[in-house]
Amino acid sequence: MGNSQSETRGSTQSEMDIFLRDVADGPDLTVDKNIVMFCGLESSKKLKGHFEKRKSQSFPTADWIKKLAEVLADLVLDPKLAGLGALSVAIIIDVLSASPDGTQKALEKVFADQKAFMVWNLVDECLKRCRAYIDDEDKLRSNIGRIEVELSAALTTLKNSMLAENQISSQAVRAWVNGVAFHIHMMIHLVRLGGISNYDPVTQYLTIYQKEVDQVFKQHRVMIESKCWCQFNSEMDAFSMSPAIQFLVDENSVPYLYQDGDYNSHFKAFYEHRYGRQESAIRQYFRDVEQNLHGLVHQEGRFRVE
Repeated sequence: MGNSQSETRGSTQSEMDIFLRDVADGPDLTVDKNIVMFCGLESSKKLKGHFEKRKSQSFPTADWIKKLAEVLADLVLDPKLAGLGALSVAIIIDVLSASPDGTQKALEKVFADQKAFMVWNLVDECLKRCRAYIDDEDKLRSNIGRIEVELSAALTTLKNSMLAENQISSQAVRAWVNGVAFHIHMMIHLVRLGGISNYDPVTQYLTIYQKEVDQVFKQHRVMIESKCWCQFNSEMDAFSMSPAIQFLVDENSVPYLYQDGDYNSHFKAFYEHRYGRQESAIRQYFRDVEQNLHGLVHQEGRFRVE
């Protein structure tokens, strides 16, 4: 009896593994790698690597490296070069080296959803101000402070449109997640520059956003579930006289075969495989930021043009 139950569970798990093996990855909803790299604890190391990569790809290098040295002047060790500052310098490097696959373009794609246009406008404006006032800390601080308030409001509007107005899509979720990450790093940069006296507000926003991640993904799951459905093959297996084929048809009308178990259990596994793991990664990212907050706030950027 026990062996029979164990074999049944094993067979069910094996069938589920086969089903999930064929399920394609969903659209990327996680925090963009450029925000992760340049706004993390190793921002200076990542910026140096980015610079070396562009030097190896762009010829001739002398002219644009000279211009970069002029832009950064004496900023070798400076908090303005850390985090959001490193991200801004990476964009300066891309522009001066005429890189075809620049950081700015990659970020713009993240915020491509029409409902996120205001969020992108503010992110774009913030990065422009960071570049324009990289040698003027007072103006940099005041400009980031102003945009931070506007970005917070734009993110609230985007979140409410997804939750209250049911205007949710994977693209909108991705834009919101990345907007939230960018907003947190704006606040960290403000603390770093003395624009916010301590990082209590950052901690409070991290708590708020982590709760909102849960709300957004619950609504996202409802949306995905409404677009998926079960398709049965009308023919019967001639030998077993049982339904031969069942499909879970995903939100893009792509069918995935399964033969045992009910539709609900397969949808649950499907969503976890395609999106649940991404939600977990997003949660972990914000937990890591919270855990490393002291180090992020107090890091100084190091970058030498040579």
